[in-house]
Amino acid sequence: MISSYKKVSKLALGIGASLVTAGVGGDSAYASTFEEIIVTATKRDTLQKDVPIAIQAFTAERLEQANITRPDDFIALTANASIMTAVRPGESNVTIRGVQGNFGLTQPVAIVLDGVVAASPNALQQELLDVQQIEVVKGPQGALYGRNAIAGAIIINTRRPSNEFEGRITAGFGNGDSVKGQGVISGPIIEDMLYGRIAVSHTETDGFWYNSTTGRPADFRRERIADARIVYDANEDLSFDLRVRGSEVKMGSQLWTAQVPPYQAFDNNNYFPTFQMNNNQPGRQDRFDTSLKMDYDFSVATLTVIGSYNDTKAEYAGDEALNPIIFTDPAGFLASNPPLLPGYSYAQVQNTFNKVTDKNKTLEIRLASPSDQALRWMFGGYYAHSKRQEDANTKVDKGQNILEVYAPETLDPFGINPIIVASGAANTINAYAAFARVEYDIIDDLELALSLRWDKEDRAVVNTVPDILAPASVASGNPVPLTLFPGFRDSNSFKAWQPSVSLRYSVSEELTVYGSYGKGFRSGGFNPPGSTDRIRASYDPAFIFQDGYPSEKSDSFELGFKSILLDGRLNLNWAVFYTEIDNAQSFTAFPQPVITIVVYQKKARSQGFELEAIYHVTDNLRISNNFGFVDAEFKSSDLPATIGNKMPMTPRYNNVLAVDYKHDINDALSLSLNVSWERTGKTWFDIYNTPDTQRNAFDRVNARLALEGEQDNGNGWTLAVW
Repeated sequence: MISSYKKVSKLALGIGASLVTAGVGGDSAYASTFEEIIVTATKRDTLQKDVPIAIQAFTAERLEQANITRPDDFIALTANASIMTAVRPGESNVTIRGVQGNFGLTQPVAIVLDGVVAASPNALQQELLDVQQIEVVKGPQGALYGRNAIAGAIIINTRRPSNEFEGRITAGFGNGDSVKGQGVISGPIIEDMLYGRIAVSHTETDGFWYNSTTGRPADFRRERIADARIVYDANEDLSFDLRVRGSEVKMGSQLWTAQVPPYQAFDNNNYFPTFQMNNNQPGRQDRFDTSLKMDYDFSVATLTVIGSYNDTKAEYAGDEALNPIIFTDPAGFLASNPPLLPGYSYAQVQNTFNKVTDKNKTLEIRLASPSDQALRWMFGGYYAHSKRQEDANTKVDKGQNILEVYAPETLDPFGINPIIVASGAANTINAYAAFARVEYDIIDDLELALSLRWDKEDRAVVNTVPDILAPASVASGNPVPLTLFPGFRDSNSFKAWQPSVSLRYSVSEELTVYGSYGKGFRSGGFNPPGSTDRIRASYDPAFIFQDGYPSEKSDSFELGFKSILLDGRLNLNWAVFYTEIDNAQSFTAFPQPVITIVVYQKKARSQGFELEAIYHVTDNLRISNNFGFVDAEFKSSDLPATIGNKMPMTPRYNNVLAVDYKHDINDALSLSLNVSWERTGKTWFDIYNTPDTQRNAFDRVNARLALEGEQDNGNGWTLAVW
């Protein structure tokens, strides 16, 4: 891994206010007994305690109390889950129970938005807007949600428009010159038939990391979102749900720092290189998403048809700090570089530019029986088509960054930014699936569930790098091809059966026990053509991998219980899991020059447990604790130095202790307080577990204090500091 992280002590402060109209106000105090949550993880509305898998649910009330505004926030509160926000705009890397994602390529979880499985791997990293509930489902969910859901699913449901008029305006600000504004309006277009909702959001911050070279912050960010949803209830049996969303993200440029031997290893606990990027060119991502969902109730079954389309365009640039020099400079064309800056150990500065276009289309059709019968069934099919074009170059840094991959200046050996190395590939994916699920109540309190899904994914790749000599190598007197494989093409098919089985027994109204088994599948793919040959030539002659990598498959077992104790005041959930992974995929970077690829490890193993407790001390006071422990390591690999190492981006443990208190000042005013303490265990960031680069355990404390007012007509307001 080549991105460094620092354990820092920073104070984030903010204040926000919101106005709510038409009955969106909450209860005046917490319920004295546990309130059951309805979840949709099995594609049916089910009580959370009756779902035989580990689920952490965040209701609208919880999202507001804990000041959850981005995916980073709710994942940080989830046991055995973590997220790394990428240096690329709109991208992130989710890890659940040791199974990690591959930046910009595949997530190990299905992202489900209002019942629609998102095809784009970048569907998650956006500001949360008008959300009703979030569910984090752990363990392989491929039998229900298809390929790449090998670690679980993240289900986000927004508020459904209805006959009731609702509106909300939110404004806030915080340190780092952070500002936020959101507006939502929802209600009937045609009474009892057509309903609509429009939501907009604007957030921006100057950030906290200062770039001493450019004289401005390095980690600024601006995000704009516009989201519209229309629901049409044609009659009692037929309904349509249309969603359209557009978004734009701009953020600071990348800082590449080598973190694999024999290059400099960063102490991620006590040191971080000062941002001294001379380019600091903003990164940008523009997205357009739309989906249409139709439900028709035949009384004996419900037919659901879902179609979706996504179009993503991204550009991002950055600087690289490298050591040693990778080619000589007899012509002296590096003379115009800025002088070497303190705080680095490098002999040459380079810059990069990446451009990505990604388009996805999906279609799902399923037929499901009613839920109020002993035998419940569902079957259907799925199709997805994706086309992703990604081009990147690494250039000599002369204080500028040319924002065109093959601009004339980059192709001139003595130009502004002569190219050192480039990569480019057009990837096409056609995915097909058929699935079925049966749930049967053997007796009133004993349920057996069987699921089976067949997935096939056809992939093709074409090398798009021009067949020329690398300009920088020409100037150095040692000319080499810009690409090792001009005109390279390859294709492959990846397929797998994904069965799952679970058994749930309700011992009583207060206690449910369950056991489950599931097989996970994540498709294989292709690294940039020629990348492994470059690694052999400039980094490791013994590197044996090919540009293509195989499918990742897993077998996962889980046992657990869900309980409601102490007359409904205590909710206690526990789960233990064991997972074996074949061809575990790991995002890996090599810094000479920067080459990012997916490396597969033959065998990996992940095991651990989770314990969640929520205790209602009084009607107004609630204490909760959520603990997760995971032991995940590589057991077999063609890279001997990685065998026995811990899997990257997987904290050894995490614990969240939260206290929620609410006090009614009078009939119209209430005061609420949320305080949480998060502790995250030791984490590695690369498959080599490079010595002294692990992030040690760290702590974070969050707090929110809110004054809420509610009128008799249901309108209300909230003033909060966090």
